[in-house]
Amino acid sequence: MTQTTAEKTEHKRIYTAKQRLRIAAYQKVYRAAHKKEFQAYKRKHRVRARRQMLVWRAKHKLRVQLMQKRHRAKLRLEILEHYGNVCACCGEWHTEFLEVDHIKNDGNLHRKEIGRGSMYNWLRQHHYPKGFQMLCSNCNKAKANYHVCPHKIKKAQFEFSI
Repeated sequence: MTQTTAEKTEHKRIYTAKQRLRIAAYQKVYRAAHKKEFQAYKRKHRVRARRQMLVWRAKHKLRVQLMQKRHRAKLRLEILEHYGNVCACCGEWHTEFLEVDHIKNDGNLHRKEIGRGSMYNWLRQHHYPKGFQMLCSNCNKAKANYHVCPHKIKKAQFEFSI
């Protein structure tokens, strides 16, 4: 019984997928068994690897920029999901307008403390600490400039008049 071309192609696709899984499993075990050797090699050839990486990044500048942009967008969505996808003050839900806010208004001190780098990365590395909330741009700027959001004032006036 002879196989058709489509059957041969399907068999080859399945075989290569299984082979890739087998190779990945073997590599994982091998790397775990030879971890110290890999670390020693990395230490020994650190400068060379760094130089090669910089050359590759220079050659593929647009690709690197695209990868970084995707990473930042994914990280931002992760932070938004954790702290809530809406403004804690007015309920704005468009992600383009949402920002991370320091609840205690100590953002300037906190940024000086953590130094340069992404606030989103810091939040993820520190397992999403309390003391942060999501605010829309308007509420965040009003809170920074006037120490209270106009939405809070309107709510208080409305509750007081009832």
